[in-house]
This record gives sequence, C-alpha cells and structure tokens, in this order.
Amino acid sequence: MSGTAAVDSEYDFIVVGAGSAGAVVASRLSEGSATVLLLEAGPSDTSPWIHLPLGFSKTFRNPTVNWMYESDPEPHLGYRRLYWPKGKVLGGSSSINGLIWLRGLRSDYQNWEDMGNQGWSPSETWQVFNRIECVDPSPSKIPQPPVRLSLPLWRTELSEAFIAGAASMTGAVREDAFNSGEQLGGGYFLHSQYGGRRTSSATAYLRPRYSRPKLRVETGAFALSVQLEGHHARCVRYEKDGQVRIARARREIVLSGGAINTPQLLQLSGLGRPEDLERAGVRVHHALPGVGANFHDHFTTRLTFRTDSVRTTLNSVAGSWLGKARVGCEWLLKHSGPLTIGAGVAGAYGKVVDDVTEPDVQLILVPFKTDNLYKSLTPDAGFQVLVTASRPSSRGHVVIRTANPSQPPSMVANYLDTHSDRRTVTEGIRWAREVANTNELRPFIREEIGPSANARTSEELLQYAMQTGGSTQHQVGSCRMGSDELAVVDSRLRVHGVTGLRIADASVMPQVVSANTNAACFMIGERCAEFVKQEHADCFDRPLPVDDA
Repeated sequence: MSGTAAVDSEYDFIVVGAGSAGAVVASRLSEGSATVLLLEAGPSDTSPWIHLPLGFSKTFRNPTVNWMYESDPEPHLGYRRLYWPKGKVLGGSSSINGLIWLRGLRSDYQNWEDMGNQGWSPSETWQVFNRIECVDPSPSKIPQPPVRLSLPLWRTELSEAFIAGAASMTGAVREDAFNSGEQLGGGYFLHSQYGGRRTSSATAYLRPRYSRPKLRVETGAFALSVQLEGHHARCVRYEKDGQVRIARARREIVLSGGAINTPQLLQLSGLGRPEDLERAGVRVHHALPGVGANFHDHFTTRLTFRTDSVRTTLNSVAGSWLGKARVGCEWLLKHSGPLTIGAGVAGAYGKVVDDVTEPDVQLILVPFKTDNLYKSLTPDAGFQVLVTASRPSSRGHVVIRTANPSQPPSMVANYLDTHSDRRTVTEGIRWAREVANTNELRPFIREEIGPSANARTSEELLQYAMQTGGSTQHQVGSCRMGSDELAVVDSRLRVHGVTGLRIADASVMPQVVSANTNAACFMIGERCAEFVKQEHADCFDRPLPVDDA
C-alpha cells in the first residue's frame, strides 16, 4: 500500500463494510448523538444496473462493484475453482444479489439459541423481521418499515404450474413468501424490490428520510487492519485515494465485511489461529483459533429443461432485439414486467431424506436458460430448477496467505465432504425430477437437458452434481457465535478476548439458515445495533429529530 498515514480522525463508532448488515448498523447507531464512520471499499451505488432488479446479471461480473472472488480448488468437485461474487459497493451483496428475501425456518434460530446463543430465539428474531419488513407499502407518507418488499411482478403459467406441482408433491398448501417459519410446499418468493426498483441496505438505511448529520460515509476506503491497544480495539487503518489513514473509535469498532473479508481483516490484525498468522508473517496479538473456521455455504446443482411454451420464459420474451426493446419499455414506463424478476421467481421446500423432521431441500424456479448463470440467454427457450441442500454439514476455511491485504485469502467451502450432504443433494435431484413430472408441470417440458435422462442411479446423480454444481453465494460461519474455544464472538457479537470490537455479518452464523441469507444479515445488523445501544445508552438518550422532507 502506498502513501503515508493522514491525520487521525475520531468517532464514537466505526463500522467497516457497508453491506447487508453494516449499513444497517451504521444507520441505527447514527440515530442518536454519537458520531459514526462507515467505511466501504467499493463505490457508491450509482450504477443503474444495481437498481434494475434483473441488473444483477450485469453486476455479478463487474469488478467495479464486485470482489469477484474465486475459491481454492474444491476437493469433492473435481478440484474446480468456483466463482464467488461478493458486493463491493454501498449495500454490499444486497446491491448485487438475486433479490430473494427469506427468513428461514424458526428452528434455524432455535438451533442458534440451543448452541448457547441467548437472544437469537425465533421469537426475538421474528420481532426484528416484523419490525423492518414492509410488504407492498402504502404510498402514504405515514412512516413505514425500511425494507420494502413485494411478490414477483412478472408471473406466468410456468411459475403457476411449478407451484401447483410442488404443492401436490408435498401435500402442503401454497405458501407465498415462505416467511411463516414453517417452509413446506410451493409458492412465490418475496423479492427485495418494490415498484420495479431494488431494495438494498443502502437504499433502505443510508438514504432514508431521516437527517443523520453525525454519520460519515467514506467509499473507496479499503480497510487494512484493526489496531489494538493491549486487548482493546482502538483504530482502523485504511487506504483511501492512495493514502493510508487512521480512524480512532472512542467507543467501538464493528466489522461487517462478510464471511470472507471479516476473518481476513481479523487475521491481518493479528487475531486468529497462531500458526496461520505466523505462516503468513503476521504478528500474533490475540489467539482466536476459530477465526476462518466453520466456513460453509449452500451447495446448488441445477436441472435444465427446454420448453415450447411461449411467453413463459425470459428466453421467449426477451431473446430477440425486439423482445429486449419491449421489456425495456415496459420497465421504463410501468416499472413492471420481466426485468423486475430476481434470480428465482417461485420456489418449493420439501423433505427428501427419510429421517429429517424439517424441509431439507429448497427448489428455485429460474424462468430462463443460459449456458452459464452469469452469461447471456440461450437462443432456445428453457428454464432451470435449482436444487439446494438447506442445512449443509460440510465445513471449510478462510485463511490469509500473506500479510498483504490486497491478496485474497485461501478459501474453500469443502462442498459435499460429508455423506449426509451427498445424500441430500442426490435425493434433492430426484425430488426435483418428480416435481417436473407432475401433471401440472409436465406439459411445459419438451426435454430435460441436464442431467441427461440416462442419469438415474445415486452415483450418476452425484457425479453430475460434482461436475456441474456450485455455490449459492451464501457463505457464512467463519467467525461464529458461541462460548466454546472455537467461537469468535459471544451472543452479543463481541469478539472474545478483545474489548471494543464486534462483528455483524454472515460470518457470525453458527449454522446457515435454511434459506437465502440476505434477510438474516439485515436482522443481524439490527440486533447488533440494539446490543450496542443498550451498552452505550448515553449516546442515544437524545435522538436526532425526524426529517420528513
């Protein structure tokens, strides 16, 4: 890194990372009399592709707003390196993700509490979700919850057939939104968008109608390390505009870089497993062997189908230049139509392994067909059904290679390492095929492309998953909550053995939720802000006035 340290700045709180949780934390902490600095390595969220819901297809490979990480060779996937997009922009991954908004099962959070994490019960987490979610908000000026959501604005006969077929297979009633906490059957997903525009943590929390003069947001600010005075986190070193700067926190520092960047920053700061730090040439300040451990992700494979049905897939309606012009005009004039969809329109949950008591597989209907999920549409019309194991038991790691902050860490999720994960994936593929073969969905399918119709045995299906499957971009767990020797933070998100330092992001999840993770990260940000406010009540006894302009 170039340059010299600038004159120190000082704030009550410093939040590192303006992603799904970090923007929430910074916004909430700036509601009182405290001064707050929010550091984000990426730019502001000015790209129009961010705010167009289907624009995630453009931002998923844009290095301006995306870390564009790549895993180490995955040992059970033929040693393939997997592409892991992560948001590097205001809003973080909530600005570039597929917009599916799911809370998960109530039992997910009960498991967190049963693992010794008081304050994360279903009742406590559901109170947060209920408080922040605003589904199809009223146009009135009455103050409303910050996170504006809606069901898909583009629905077709295909999505209705998928939902009906999934419901008939599970014997469950249709459940649109899936946020009751009892996922089973088929339904439409809630999307983090409203009125044809994306809802991110930046749009929901950093640009509200409230005046926050105590909040300073610095973009293009790349965090280098946290500086400790003894066992107290005091400063953040970061680079901006070619200069190394130091910001001092009078109260606390909150790390919200995500499941990859947060453990990396801790390790660069001398907090982690001593042998990992010494190997990378970093001086050990405090031994925390759990930093970077427990890293895991949802593994996904996909079934791909051709269809002759017209106007039911994006390939059909937007495959030509004329079609692109039509859907573009529909969005510009009405903020509706195919450009408002997320990475999945409808979904289903089912129990595929005999001994499970909760749904263990998620299906996602993707109403378009591509050669690769991040590239252009194929000429022939088709759709995909993603098959995701909800609660993986395989574990990997995130470990720095060198003391250079710009060098990505070694990271592997170790997908399909356990027998239970392999079994769930193969049975999940079978279940997806059964849904496809229902009376409701079969008329929309001309041909199954992948896996081939000849792949029938468990071994054949597993080989297909290993050769073609990959990440759902739900990496979590690398700084997990708990009280044992491998836990990194306690139940109030305070880093063990270090004062003045918390973590609020997906890395603290001891076990990934049975759902897409964005909603849970918003909730984690809200809980973190609550904990900080309780412990620093003197900063929040004089809330700033509301600006309704």
